[in-house]
Amino acid sequence: MPSIELTLKCAKCGSQKFEQPDNPKPHDKITCSRCGAIGRHSEVQKASIEAMKKEISRSLGKAFKKF
Repeated sequence: MPSIELTLKCAKCGSQKFEQPDNPKPHDKITCSRCGAIGRHSEVQKASIEAMKKEISRSLGKAFKKF
């Protein structure tokens, strides 16, 4: 089965490096290491889930086009 890789990026600067507490809880803050943008873990988690849904849908669409 093929794997899907998702890279999270800061919405402001595009950085892929973040600072967060170990074992973050939904209310914990996540900070972009480059620009300092701050978001809550729950917000980042929601955005990640939506991005993964889109990527899975795109991948499935490509797979079924072959048939």
